[in-house]
Amino acid sequence: MPNPINLEELPDPGEKRGRKIVFLGWVTREKGTWELLEAWQDLKQEYPDWILEIIGPFQEGFARTLKRKFSFEGVELVGELPHTQAIKRLNEAEIFVLPSHTEGFPNAVLEAMALGKAVVATRVGAIPDMLENCGILVEKHSPDNLRKALDGLMDNAVLRQKLGDRAFVKVTNQYNLEKVIGLYNEIWRNNETLCSA
Repeated sequence: MPNPINLEELPDPGEKRGRKIVFLGWVTREKGTWELLEAWQDLKQEYPDWILEIIGPFQEGFARTLKRKFSFEGVELVGELPHTQAIKRLNEAEIFVLPSHTEGFPNAVLEAMALGKAVVATRVGAIPDMLENCGILVEKHSPDNLRKALDGLMDNAVLRQKLGDRAFVKVTNQYNLEKVIGLYNEIWRNNETLCSA
């Protein structure tokens, strides 16, 4: 069963978008931040006017390791934010990225879809179903795969818009709160029928 999203709690998809990519989640190796920063090294040279915002809680030791290993030019390590502020920053972005090694049904992907973002995420958990025909899937542990996917979006505003529009339609039609509650109610009624038979 999918997680629901309450679309009324989110702002309208942002009209004023900067040349910005947002990662939203725990800043850990398991969330793919290492691969993301490795991919960013080449992307930053090719797209100097773009920035990468990494939003989420992190341990100082891991952050120091990342800063020793990678250039942080064009990277803002924001840290943890209240949910409304994180969503506001996401709404100002063009692209959402989640290169996790493992996931279930990530709410951050749902939120990015609901805000009409072009989404790049790894082929793990429920993400392939979520992003079918409306996002770009990459293999986990592959900075090169991630770099190519982001490059293709950063270089193509029409594709970003197309994927963002499709994602918004999909989340509105399939994952909105009322729809998912309806699915649960249907399962409940079917179980009651089976139990009373």
